[in-house]
Amino acid sequence: MLFINYTILLRTLLFIKKMLCEAQKKLLIIYMEQHEELRRGQFTATFTYKKAQQLWEEITTNLNSVPNGQAKDWKKWRKTWQDIKKNAKAKNAAIKRHRNMTGGGPACSSSLSDQETEVLSMIGPMQTDGIGVEETPLEFSFVEQSLPSTETPLQDVIYDIAEMDSEKEKVDQKIVTDTEEKNNGAYQEHNYTLEYPIQKKGKGRPQPPRKISKTARLQTSLALSQKHLASMKEKNDIEAAYYRNKNFIDGLKMRAHLRSEIFQNVWWRHLKM
Repeated sequence: MLFINYTILLRTLLFIKKMLCEAQKKLLIIYMEQHEELRRGQFTATFTYKKAQQLWEEITTNLNSVPNGQAKDWKKWRKTWQDIKKNAKAKNAAIKRHRNMTGGGPACSSSLSDQETEVLSMIGPMQTDGIGVEETPLEFSFVEQSLPSTETPLQDVIYDIAEMDSEKEKVDQKIVTDTEEKNNGAYQEHNYTLEYPIQKKGKGRPQPPRKISKTARLQTSLALSQKHLASMKEKNDIEAAYYRNKNFIDGLKMRAHLRSEIFQNVWWRHLKM
């Protein structure tokens, strides 16, 4: 009877899949090296959210065409680039802390690979050393994980807020347009244009223009006020929903920061072992 060790077989398949995806990883790093504005992730007057999305869709097409590679959408490939930077920074920081330890001790067995060194040189010393929160040091892998991510990268938050701002501007513009059309329709309905005096035959004096009753004027004013209040209420509801989403994202960032500190401590204890 042929005995099959499924654990070894599974590890072998995962290793082969990871090696096949190295080509995608190298291609992604080369593409980011050629597009500094996309690598920095900062929107300007010339580099907008729409332009960034177009570049990500372009590299997604090339990455998904790699034989035996993984197929993802552009948002997941953007997350993959964030993981590459995050893990390279975390590994570099752990090596530096080990070197700066007092009292001696065993030499650090970890070292940066050529790709990690290239990524660190691209993102610059400010992002490498950090000025505040340290990111979660997770081992990079192209193999899909069974557990969800525990934090939201800052660049993903920036893209999400930009999407919400864009949608909010579209809705505000629609509200203004609808309000103007309704107001114009109300004025046309009641026909406030002045009438020219009509000369009657046989009389020299012109007839005075017909006056609009007070009731009609009050009804028109009331209708316009109600439409204006309805438009303002709709706009306030949209703004409230926008800020609720923004506060939710801020909460995710705060929880990610706390979890990052916990994982950083676990990583540091693992290096000491």
